[in-house]
Amino acid sequence: MYNWGMKPSERGSAMIMLFIAVALFAALAFAFMQGTRGGINMLQDEQSKATATSTQDCTNAVNLAAKRLQLRGCGDKVSYLSDGSNTATGAPMDGSCSIFHPNGGGVKACNASALAPPSLTGLLPGESLGGIIYVGVAANGKRIYTTPTNHSTSAKWSAGITVNVAGLSATQGSLNTDTLTGLANADVPYEAANLCRALGAEWYLPSTNELYLVLKNATLGDLNGTINYTDWYWSSTQFSANQAYRMQADPVWEANTSSTLKSSTVNVRCVRSD
Repeated sequence: MYNWGMKPSERGSAMIMLFIAVALFAALAFAFMQGTRGGINMLQDEQSKATATSTQDCTNAVNLAAKRLQLRGCGDKVSYLSDGSNTATGAPMDGSCSIFHPNGGGVKACNASALAPPSLTGLLPGESLGGIIYVGVAANGKRIYTTPTNHSTSAKWSAGITVNVAGLSATQGSLNTDTLTGLANADVPYEAANLCRALGAEWYLPSTNELYLVLKNATLGDLNGTINYTDWYWSSTQFSANQAYRMQADPVWEANTSSTLKSSTVNVRCVRSD
């Protein structure tokens, strides 16, 4: 019987053409996928660049507003709360020290990352941010910060009955302040410690070791000119039942230390740590 099918040579050619077609399809599919992937990567790159630019613009606006408020005298009362409110102790109620209030910085909340205060941990000794000056690392291993001005020039360590307060150390000013403010009452007002704690829960009267660091670096960066060599400063470290340690900056010995009556009036420079 006559064979109406293809000849062997024809069947071979058809198979070759089929293989070529499959190979071409695979190549086209691969090229399409690569092009699609490249396009997606390009779009993602552009989106990332746009986001980074937007974030940087927002951060710049916030930083500039913070500097303006510092020049107005807001100090450590600058608020970064997105609703324009200000919870800092003693802050003006009209929003004039708030980054995101029309009466203050006038910045619109443009990015969530800008709603929190910039980190203090990137500062070098003597540098400041938001009215807070980084001093350095104290003997207790904590990074110490202070304010650009004295909080008081005539505060008493203890204005009432003098007692020997247990547990006060030469290194842990925060714990000392916790103890003193916890004991404070109408009969024994620990004035210097309470003045610092009134700035906020993170602020405290420095221990002798922490105060030494502040006075040692009195001429460093933004701290320069804010501490007089003739001024004495209270520490939160106790000497006896009726005396506490005070310290004074010294251009030669870095700092002088003496004890005086707790009822004496002495300068107060508060600190905080992280």
